Amino acid sequence: MFVSELFELRGLVQQYFTHRAVYVDTVRHNPEVDREDGFVRFLLYESFVFGFGFSGAPYSSLGFFFQADSAASSTTLLGVDLTFVENDRQAISAALEHIDRYCRLRLPKEFLVAFDAAWSS
Repeated sequence: MFVSELFELRGLVQQYFTHRAVYVDTVRHNPEVDREDGFVRFLLYESFVFGFGFSGAPYSSLGFFFQADSAASSTTLLGVDLTFVENDRQAISAALEHIDRYCRLRLPKEFLVAFDAAWSS
């Protein structure tokens, strides 16, 4: 197992996305029973809210989702299901790369040029 705590997952996502991610919050489903059953949310590219989390012990997999609004979310992006991502460095890295690519494809080129330029100086 690569990641075992929400705080650790939060740091991993922040490390991968750097300035492209703003931490939003941590949601724990049942903190009295299982403190790590939940997810962390980030705003990516000042545009999209994504959740990254565990769905209960034994934490052998993670689930990532795009939150379209308060009532709708999706775990499938461009045909890739992110419901069960193996909890190892390679699988998590591939999933984060896929999410990054998804975000960049959905944003206008003019925005990406301005966004990248704002953070390159």
